[in-house]
Amino acid sequence: MTSISRRTVLITGAVGAGLVVGWSLLPTEFDNPVRAAPDDILFNTYVRLTASGSITISIPVLDFGLGESTLLAQIIAQEMGADWRTIAIEPATPSPVYANMTLLKRWAPIIAPQDTGTAIAQSDLLLQRYADQTPFMISGEASTLASYYQPCRDAGAGVRILLASAAAERWGIDWEQCTVANNFVSFDDKQLSFAQLAQEAATQTLPDILPLNPDGSGEPELRNVGLQALDNGMRTNYPRLDLPAKVDGSANFAADIRLPEMLYAATRQGPLGNSRVKTFNREAAMQVDAVVDAIQKDDFVAVLATNWWAANQGLTASRPEFISIGRLADSDTMQQTLENAVRGGQGYRLESVGNVGDALTQDGVFIGQYRVAAAQHCTIETQSATARFADGRAEIWYAAQAPSQTQSAVAEALGIPAKNVTIYTMPSSGGCGKALDHRPAIQAALLAQQTQRPVQLCWSRGEEQVQNLPRPPAYLELAAATRQDGSITAMHHKIATPAAGRQTMRRLFDGESPAQARAETTSSYDRHMVAGAMAPYAIANISIDHHPVDIALPTGMMRADSETLNCFARECFIDELAINAAREPLSYRVQMLGKTPRLVACLSQAATMAGWDGGSRNSGQGIACHSMHGAMIAIIANAQRRDDGVRVTRLSAAVDIGQVINPDICLQQIESGIVNGIANALGGSSKYRGGLTNGRHLRDYNLPVLADMPEMEIFLMRSNSVARDADTIGIPAVAPAIANALFSATGFRFRQLPLI
Repeated sequence: MTSISRRTVLITGAVGAGLVVGWSLLPTEFDNPVRAAPDDILFNTYVRLTASGSITISIPVLDFGLGESTLLAQIIAQEMGADWRTIAIEPATPSPVYANMTLLKRWAPIIAPQDTGTAIAQSDLLLQRYADQTPFMISGEASTLASYYQPCRDAGAGVRILLASAAAERWGIDWEQCTVANNFVSFDDKQLSFAQLAQEAATQTLPDILPLNPDGSGEPELRNVGLQALDNGMRTNYPRLDLPAKVDGSANFAADIRLPEMLYAATRQGPLGNSRVKTFNREAAMQVDAVVDAIQKDDFVAVLATNWWAANQGLTASRPEFISIGRLADSDTMQQTLENAVRGGQGYRLESVGNVGDALTQDGVFIGQYRVAAAQHCTIETQSATARFADGRAEIWYAAQAPSQTQSAVAEALGIPAKNVTIYTMPSSGGCGKALDHRPAIQAALLAQQTQRPVQLCWSRGEEQVQNLPRPPAYLELAAATRQDGSITAMHHKIATPAAGRQTMRRLFDGESPAQARAETTSSYDRHMVAGAMAPYAIANISIDHHPVDIALPTGMMRADSETLNCFARECFIDELAINAAREPLSYRVQMLGKTPRLVACLSQAATMAGWDGGSRNSGQGIACHSMHGAMIAIIANAQRRDDGVRVTRLSAAVDIGQVINPDICLQQIESGIVNGIANALGGSSKYRGGLTNGRHLRDYNLPVLADMPEMEIFLMRSNSVARDADTIGIPAVAPAIANALFSATGFRFRQLPLI
């Protein structure tokens, strides 16, 4: 094996309170984390050429089923000049070289203590030191392209140049005279394959500046072209690499792993909170056929059998009981607690422009109040993990969104060094944010250690819903001062919700339990929870306040997260202001977007597609727009309220994600986001009593099915902007667009999520 490129970095020497507080500038090198056969060539931490000439690309992000792996592989393959048919992908081994610096910058304010987080987020040096010391190969928040686009282009360009240099040396020419395409390097009538050049390429050196391939970013024929649902027959030349195995069932998830002598485990935990096992009937569990063992831990009970069904039957027979210390979540008091936090408490001002206080003391103040229920992930796949423990070492197969942190958490639970724990990152069936929970991996590892046999753990559907860490509920109050013509002079956005972002960070990096993390953040402000609140509109005076609340419910992150609840409140409020001023909602928005022409273009395109009629009474049309992480969307919904509930008949969306890398995948991501947005708008939430959710089955959540899907029209705007991720932009604006459509249809203003 030949390794020709390793990254030289400066690492931190001292870390305190989860943050870099000092460092010594010690030059060091991280070993290349890619493992290869003796005859393979490692060109860098992304690309490996095998002796047969195939190309394997290491992917540093979790496969959520949204095509992220193909996007990164395509960027590298295009920049290399590789034949797509010879490309294979594999999950990258956790390593600091794959640090997701974009996500770290976003999360720094909630990882760090409150008084230092913002300053640290603005220091690239401190962020890099932290990433080197605390491996930050974490997936989430539409950060794939933002963080890995350039490293992937550089990796592909490096391989192309090395191969061209090897060929040029043979032919006695400059490497710039070579053409690289379809796994061949050519000059005039000469041609050599990648396989023929790989060994010689390993001896070449790279220039200080890597010339990028002008055709290596996105598909050339798609640049600067508006794409309307690919109706013109234009298809990608880079089909998804993960789809064939997922279609024929050969793709392996954590629950598909099969190991010799493996046991299957079903577990039960108490209500979300500080719950411990009180009693369970081990003898009753052991009487079930195929049950091998029944184990009691401090906070969970497990029954193991030679098949999962028997394990779950044994668990039911054991009738475990739990005791919970402290207050448990109850929906009857939860919403009132949230409202009291705004009306009676002083919030933390986290963002501001101008002077809102003076403007809001004038006449013409309009107030809107919005309520958002706790939201469940509701994925098809329940939490699953497979573990093997032998000779003081553990192997874990798990859909880990933060593999290095999962590794550390498992090691601590087992009482062994982290280096003795290997995490095999498996694909996830969705649930962005859900896979930041280590508990299933820890439980499987503990059971494997105790039984000395491989263990596969799967949470039942009921256990999944009870233990899910939901997106928190919220109460949002918006106030605006307006002139006689309806123009906004000031807006004040108050958000009462738990510090779910900080809770997640304490679980992730400090190893705290959900109950501990909640207890430690009851009065903490959380910048993550105000994401999406700052309006894209040109308003002279804006302020955003977070009112942290303890609702006795541990909470977590989910896809689009707080962007969804803040966009819902803001876009519904803007619509109310427009109607109150007798203004047409589209032109009302456009008037305030003079400095955001890309969003204006999206609104105009969506209006054209939908045949926008101004949202007139009884039209059933509603509009909303949003901008996040450099991507923009405008949506017009057609909806009606019927006896059987809300019916969405059509959704027209214009989306600007910058340069289009892969049109099929972009459209799939946007469409899946819109479906997710419909689920948020019409269901996906539950009530709590005694810390337990009342929804134990997917049928309890009013999730949309195929028959509920509206006609969907998506237009990808032409754009020369930097490519941005499309996997979450489709979600936030859906609910307010539907709510505004329902007002047009019924004259009744829906101010709560879900819209029922």
